[in-house]
Amino acid sequence: MSEPRTPGRSRQEVRLALVLNGGVSLAVWMGGVTHEIDLLRRASRVAAGESEADVGGVADHDRAGFDAWVDYCRRADVGEVVVDVIAGTSAGGLNGTLLATAVARGVPLDPPGGGTGPRLRRVWDERARLQEGHLLRAPGEEPLPSFLDGEYFQDAVRDEVRGTGGNGDRGTPVTLFVTATALGPANRPHVDSFGQAFDVSDHRRLYRFRRTEADGVGYRPHEGEADESWWPPAMVDEFAGERAETALITAARASASFPLAFTPVREGPELAGRRVLPAASVEPEGDRWLVDGGVLDNAPFQPVLDAIGRRPATGPVRRLLVYVVPSRGQASTGLDRADPRGSAEANGDGARYPDWKAILGAAVGFPREGDVRADMEYTVELLARADGRQAGPEALLRAELAGRNGIADGLVDQYRRARAVGGLFDVRTILAEANEGRGVVLAPPSRVQLEELLDQDLPWVPPRGTGLDPGPGGWAWGLGTAERVCRLLAGDLRDRVAEDEEVDADAIGEVTAALTRVEAVRDAVSARLATHAADAPTGDVECGEWARGHIDALRVPAALAHCVQQAARGYAAALGGSLDPAAVVRAALAVEVASQAFTAYGPFRRTAPFRLLRLGPDVDSPFVDTGEDAARRARGFGDTKLYGTRVLHFAAFGLAAWRAWDWTAGRLDAQVHLARALLPEDAGTRAWLTDWLTDVQTRTVEDELGETPAGWASRRQELCGVRSGDLVGGLYRTKAGRQLLRSVADAATRALPHELALDQRGRLLNSLVARKPQRRLPPLWAPIIRWGVRRRVVKELKDLGRAPAGNGARSGQQPAGT
Repeated sequence: MSEPRTPGRSRQEVRLALVLNGGVSLAVWMGGVTHEIDLLRRASRVAAGESEADVGGVADHDRAGFDAWVDYCRRADVGEVVVDVIAGTSAGGLNGTLLATAVARGVPLDPPGGGTGPRLRRVWDERARLQEGHLLRAPGEEPLPSFLDGEYFQDAVRDEVRGTGGNGDRGTPVTLFVTATALGPANRPHVDSFGQAFDVSDHRRLYRFRRTEADGVGYRPHEGEADESWWPPAMVDEFAGERAETALITAARASASFPLAFTPVREGPELAGRRVLPAASVEPEGDRWLVDGGVLDNAPFQPVLDAIGRRPATGPVRRLLVYVVPSRGQASTGLDRADPRGSAEANGDGARYPDWKAILGAAVGFPREGDVRADMEYTVELLARADGRQAGPEALLRAELAGRNGIADGLVDQYRRARAVGGLFDVRTILAEANEGRGVVLAPPSRVQLEELLDQDLPWVPPRGTGLDPGPGGWAWGLGTAERVCRLLAGDLRDRVAEDEEVDADAIGEVTAALTRVEAVRDAVSARLATHAADAPTGDVECGEWARGHIDALRVPAALAHCVQQAARGYAAALGGSLDPAAVVRAALAVEVASQAFTAYGPFRRTAPFRLLRLGPDVDSPFVDTGEDAARRARGFGDTKLYGTRVLHFAAFGLAAWRAWDWTAGRLDAQVHLARALLPEDAGTRAWLTDWLTDVQTRTVEDELGETPAGWASRRQELCGVRSGDLVGGLYRTKAGRQLLRSVADAATRALPHELALDQRGRLLNSLVARKPQRRLPPLWAPIIRWGVRRRVVKELKDLGRAPAGNGARSGQQPAGT
């Protein structure tokens, strides 16, 4: 262990935003990743000087891993690691919900005294068994509404959320997003450029839970001059209370409701109140049925990126957006398998066609590929904006403050035109989201009545002749400009701190507080416009005037004038007080005009510097992969080393030994990805980082699996060659495995006759293939056909069981673990 260093304020805080993406039994691997992240975030606080009691204590089984991360943070000079934004989809919804709840309540995800092993591992070991009375319903005669028991799963989620403990006194700010997919009609009316109406289906559902900063504010304007009383304290904690728990439980259950495996779940009013897409005002009673969020939105990056931009900071911060996905990137969608080279059918030119199964798989995969691709393109765009901040706006600000350079000369009129369109676009976007389902959605127009708009007194466009002054009423530039100005000033101060300039930290807090207040004003305006959306006129000019009335009712110009002046005073004070706050505002507005004159046509978007880390299983394990060749081969194994990728992603639910393997793999993969991301491998650190990883991974494998490094490497090599059929065959060779297969088959065939499944056709299938057919009168010919069908099914299973032992034998061992 290294010698503890004095807890340094100079250590840079690290903020992690997590996007957890994975379905069905891949949740076990993701659980291991989540556990490791929780260990890191708590250990970093101890490394920075807090006591173990301050972070909720350390369980005995976590001691080795926790101490290793404390040592790492001290040696690498890593500051506190904060998890403040989490998005979970499918099985990632449950892992993310439990981690976010622990963060919000200020408790460990794995508290001491909670049991003999890590809490999340016990969740997946004990709750996720394919066993009657657990995920499989108890034997019975009635048809089942689904293959797996959704009520049991929901009870398990309820127990875990309520068992997290904590009262929030030590909680820290966190925002949780959970996705789901709504069933039933969900059309968003649009209007084309010629006034023709058409519908676009949108079944996505996005839910948000927040615990804000203790010094969070709301916005409540009143008579008189704007002052601090307009922003009363308004800490939000949507993880506390019975209604909050009901919403959290329903969200996690809905997001993981894999179609057909689990029954859909009704949204309910508690969860509807947490909905942000569509707005909570749409269908507030929550009568919709929900299924797996991964059906449509497998990785909700956009709300996460917006939440990153809203997190205040008074000093230098390193931000990582961590995309946790249990595959080489995006799980195969069937598109890769649509390869004509594998077909035996050729056209007249001798070229081979893809077979039908490949084509069908490709067609099913198109929407999901498009969803992830769009998210990645959006992420790349924001990365580019954030990376260009210092080279663009902040550099211009410093140059303008050093001596007026006329960077905005000749651009103000163009800026006004851009802001007229961009502000109207923002208003219409709010209205479109609020009006879903009411048939009054207002599509952004393709040709805005620009000159008429500019003749109006719009609250987001400075009047002609304003120049670079704040304008009438103290601020005539609108919400978007006010927020960008405050962000510009705060970002420049943080960068100056990172450059070791003398900057007053308290004054930076003033700038950050001003930004927080601007965001509160924006939230209030958005809420008011959404509430009155049904009354909005359709014309451009009329819509602008309508928005102006609501913005004036909230006294927004006076509020923004107060915030911008506060930010300018704080900026000047932070740099020693020699700058005139009015000059700071003018310089910031010059940067605004120069940088936005040709880009402000688009919607308002927050940006903040961040780096993207994709955390997947395609990574080497230094404790066994020594040398570049071995590391390259290990990365090539990718997700084939996981049981959760087999048998339609259900395999890890089969045996406890398989779940233990995937859980441990998640921990190992997280250790490598996070350690390297927080401390890049340059020549000076590579040696000790490799030694550290070797030590911590050796101990992890011994503690979790009782394996030696050589034994673990051998088992990984075997598993990478195992197919789904090998696993089934391995199970069939054991008595307990045959019982498991019978239970699964019984559950599947019992679901077929249910009216929610195949109904009459399901009864027929049940009578032909079920081990114990439902007690209903089958067709007279069914018993004859049944004999042949059942004989074929049993023969196929026996053939699997007779397969050469090899990989299948090893992979099917330890059936007692079920």
